Amino acid sequence: MCRHLCSSGNISMHESDFPRGRSLILYSVFRGEGYNRDYVNALFNCHMCGSCLAGCEGSFNLPELIRLSRMDIADEGMTPELIRKMKDNILKTENYFGENFTKSFTSGHSSEEKKNAEILYIAGQEINFRHHEIASAAIEVFKKTGVNFTVFSKEPDCGKILAITGFEKEAEKNAAAYYKKTIKTGASSIVTSDPLVYDCMKNDFKRWNLDYGSSSIRTMHFADFIEEVISGQKIPLKKYNEKTAVVDSEYLCKINQNCESYRKIMKKSAGENYVEFFRNRRYAGATGEAAFYYNEGPFLSWEQMTVPVFREALDLGVKTLVTLSGSAKGNFSRTSPHSIKVLDIAEFLLDVLA
Repeated sequence: MCRHLCSSGNISMHESDFPRGRSLILYSVFRGEGYNRDYVNALFNCHMCGSCLAGCEGSFNLPELIRLSRMDIADEGMTPELIRKMKDNILKTENYFGENFTKSFTSGHSSEEKKNAEILYIAGQEINFRHHEIASAAIEVFKKTGVNFTVFSKEPDCGKILAITGFEKEAEKNAAAYYKKTIKTGASSIVTSDPLVYDCMKNDFKRWNLDYGSSSIRTMHFADFIEEVISGQKIPLKKYNEKTAVVDSEYLCKINQNCESYRKIMKKSAGENYVEFFRNRRYAGATGEAAFYYNEGPFLSWEQMTVPVFREALDLGVKTLVTLSGSAKGNFSRTSPHSIKVLDIAEFLLDVLA
């Protein structure tokens, strides 16, 4: 019942890349058959997007089983070379690109690192090193709405990508350092534009006994925080006159059921120009937030992942597509028809703030 929902399987059409195929692989391993190159490849081809959860009649959490299998694969020294390189990059540079922190957005905006701020803003690795325009828009929105915020000029890794790819011990160590560093700022809320960071703080930190709840620090996605500010301060929004739709995030909406704050913002501005896709919320397709690897190389199948969304967008007359992460914006921007503009929610909001 989940076959038609699988983002990776419907790109390759290999049986091993569909949930049933991966389940059979995991069952073979459970029965004593060792991992081999084909098994490892299939298990790392998974986008970890959670699409299969919406169609699973047996209520199996296949992404979690795959995460655990990747830990076993790492212990056996069989992790694909590309993923090992990502791990090494994170441990050396705190980002999976292996970029020096001086190339990050937050390093270039070190003047925004302040003491005693109420809000700590975390861009996330994809935005901090590849999509500076999103972090820039978020900061401009903070300033326009009077938010007292700070950033880390050298933003730390929360451990999420390490955890997804099977390096649990390294992930927990990075998470503990991240936790201490964020607590030390004294901020009352941590606001991030990255659904991976959001999910890490909401879910993975509990597994590692790191609890923001005990310190009364709220962890929020940018859209949640700003919607709260707009509603609380009754900030008016300009009318958005182009037909617009949102592509739901797997780690924000599908996995954490956090799907409404950005809809409220968009509906308040766009009104009757806001439309919904047929596949949305828990049934939405993957945006590629955790699609790092595919068929023994980096994930490059952006067009095959995004074309179904753009096909429906064109049918609906959509002119602006709103995304919720740097990876989603990047994947959709690469393949967008010239008639459709792709914006992150922070960029959309900056356009409509009065």
